[in-house]
Amino acid sequence: MDCGLSDLGFIGFPYTWSNKRQQPATVRARLDRALSSDSWNILFPNATVRHLSFGGSDHSPILIQKDFQGSLGHVPRSRRFRFEAYWAEIPGCEESIREGWTMVHRRQSPMIGRLGRTRISLLKWQKRTLGSVKAAINRIEDEIALLAQEVISESNWNREKDLKVELNSLLKLEETYWRQRSKSHWFINGDRNTAFFHAHASRRRSMNRIGSLRNDEEQLLSTENELQAGITTHFRSMFTSSDPEAEATQAVLSSIPTRLTSSMLRELSMPFTMLEIEQAVKVKQEVSAIVLRLLNEGLMEEGLNHTHIVLIPK
Repeated sequence: MDCGLSDLGFIGFPYTWSNKRQQPATVRARLDRALSSDSWNILFPNATVRHLSFGGSDHSPILIQKDFQGSLGHVPRSRRFRFEAYWAEIPGCEESIREGWTMVHRRQSPMIGRLGRTRISLLKWQKRTLGSVKAAINRIEDEIALLAQEVISESNWNREKDLKVELNSLLKLEETYWRQRSKSHWFINGDRNTAFFHAHASRRRSMNRIGSLRNDEEQLLSTENELQAGITTHFRSMFTSSDPEAEATQAVLSSIPTRLTSSMLRELSMPFTMLEIEQAVKVKQEVSAIVLRLLNEGLMEEGLNHTHIVLIPK
């Protein structure tokens, strides 16, 4: 029987039960867990589960925190700009992009200036035209509910019909919004799966959040400062060289089997071309030029790294 529940995971010692017997008769297991429905996950996307100390019992208490704030990945930050897929379905989007892209600003590099002005133009257009899709949905649903309580006159009937058409359009936009964040693209367009996509996106955010880590000394790190310091220390030690001798380094490198042939190396070493970019993504020459300057000459315009970087396979 499928109840539609998902495991919330846990932070802490992995087992919740022990038979309390000495080795070799010791048995431990994770018998206790917290399960939640999709609607609960939507209400409490930042919930965490902690396995507490056993104390005198053979079961570990489970603590559910519905608004856990201490993990790395849940710190409030300014949102990065992302082009919303549903914008393309709304009249005026293309004109807003053209308006931002064609404006000239001599103090900035042409490409960075165009990207920044297009972002501002789209955000102003979105606020002016759409506002909050969720707020618009709630407003229309409230108006439909009020009309349902009134006398069914011709004007009320026509008004309710128009509202339902507008509501369906907004629900489709909302579904596209959550589909974009859930990374689930295998549903057929037209299927109304907003709740699923919302739950999937919330689950992705939860999985991307680091609740706790153990360092090399087996100490549990759970606060944001502890996690940041622990991660920095770990990777700094991993990628810090102890000044090995050149002969030892060469001996290690020479033991790595060669997988690339001479012809493959020549092909990979060739300069990037405009055709490669055009085959991977549809952009115009002004965009391709800045990409080629980065790939072939290693020159990147200031501010470009603040945008989303997409790798183009060679």
